[in-house]
Parts: sequence; C-alpha cells; structure tokens
Amino acid sequence: MSSDSGKSSPAKDENHSSAGTITILHHARAYTNGLEWQIAEGMFETTLSLASAYLRRGSVREAEYFIREAEQLANSLNAPALVCRALAMKVEVQLQLRQLDTALTTLRAATGALNDTTGPDAAGLRKLHGEYNELLLQNRNAQLRYTEALKMLEELDKMFSGLDAHNRHRFPFLYRAELTIFQTIK
Repeated sequence: MSSDSGKSSPAKDENHSSAGTITILHHARAYTNGLEWQIAEGMFETTLSLASAYLRRGSVREAEYFIREAEQLANSLNAPALVCRALAMKVEVQLQLRQLDTALTTLRAATGALNDTTGPDAAGLRKLHGEYNELLLQNRNAQLRYTEALKMLEELDKMFSGLDAHNRHRFPFLYRAELTIFQTIK
C-alpha cells in the first residue's frame, strides 16, 4: 500500500497531460556572468564548425544534423543573431542541394530573426539572397543583393575604423581590467 494516498509521485512528469505533451516554452534569462555566455557561444561555434567541416567533406546528412543542433541551441539561448547564423548555414546547404523553395523559406526566417538589424550577419543574408536569385537566373536581382551586401560591409568597415581611430587617441591608463573577486572598489 502506498503512503502518498493518491498524490502524484515525484517521479511523474508534471509537463504531460492526458491529451498529450504540452510544449515547454524557453524564457530568456539573465546570465549570472559572462562565463556562461562564453561557454554557450563556444558550444554554438563548435557545433557550426562541425557542420561546416562535414559539409566540406560532402557529408550533407551529418552537416544538417549539426546545423539543427546549433539552431536548437541558439533558440534555447534566445539569441536571434545566433539563430540567424544557424539558419544562414542551413540556407547554404539548401542552395547547394538546389532546394530553392525551402531555401527561400529558411532565408526569410533568418531575415526575420535579425529584426532589420545591420551587421555582418545581415550582409551575409543579402549575399545568400543574391545566390538564390542567381540560381533562379535573376541576375539583375542577384547583382542588387550583392551590391547591398557590399555596401553594408563597407559601412561597417567605416564605423569600425572610426572607433579604432577614436580608441587609439585615448591614453592607455584609461583602460582598466575587470576587477577580480579579490580586489575591492575604493
């Protein structure tokens, strides 16, 4: 005879209903320190590197597996830029396999993940859109997308060059290292 008198046991999964499973939503959380984010980002980068290596070897199935893993990790981290990068690699594979309909859908999802921000990832998506148009023999549209990507990269280069020039004129003693747990603030 059980001593819990009909109460659910701790071993039961509370996330299931009689009609089936309930989707568990991942909520964004603040990372307690930068180390957690560095580890997560390192895992993401390693996973995409594995996908890239398998893709170069011609092992598409394995590359797709690691791309899916990277995409899931990026979603669990609630990191739209990382989601975009995983989806961009997925588009590359789909374009190589000439899966143009799915490539366009994935490309739109990747663009939506960025929320109209500019940066290297956005420029990469423009380039992929150009490749997509090129495969459809829409050379004028392809050239337009390539030009947009190049323009974005040139603007980023100017911005970073300006920041670098600004930082070069500062005094070295203004750069302070992070405080360790053994240092105190006066």
